[in-house]
Amino acid sequence: MRKTLSALAALLVLPATALTVAPPASALQLGLCTGSTTTTYTPALTGTLKSTTATGADDASLCVVPTHPALHGFTGPFTGTQDLSCTSILTPGSGTETLYWNTGQVSQWSWSNNFQNVNGIETGTATGPITSGPMTGSTLTQVIALAPTTLADCATTGVSQVTGSSTWTFA
Repeated sequence: MRKTLSALAALLVLPATALTVAPPASALQLGLCTGSTTTTYTPALTGTLKSTTATGADDASLCVVPTHPALHGFTGPFTGTQDLSCTSILTPGSGTETLYWNTGQVSQWSWSNNFQNVNGIETGTATGPITSGPMTGSTLTQVIALAPTTLADCATTGVSQVTGSSTWTFA
């Protein structure tokens, strides 16, 4: 499924170092996953607004889901095209994403997001219901953390890929 690029835009800041993301607080936690999000931009982002294709994936490499003990991880690929630049990437958005679980099962996630800079780290939070497949009826919240932006790359070679750490909490 496609994620809207306005949401992906928040992932375009620049490669992250190994960051730890704390899961959001919730009254009842049904599951927790950790991993990363990687996005590649074609052409690379620069200071000029232009049509850009973003492709990537959410990769939850470690999951603990007591109600579904066979679920150990998922991949959520995404792609889309939007006018982007290094300075127009942190905009809220919404969309759907298909989560492909290690068991071969598939879940559908309908999300909306917001982004902010927390102590120099670009942080995005996407949340919404799982509408089909394993964990249907639960709310999934993803927290993404990226290292501080280095705008020097925007002025020279451009930004062609970013990676950030992610935590997914099912409640």
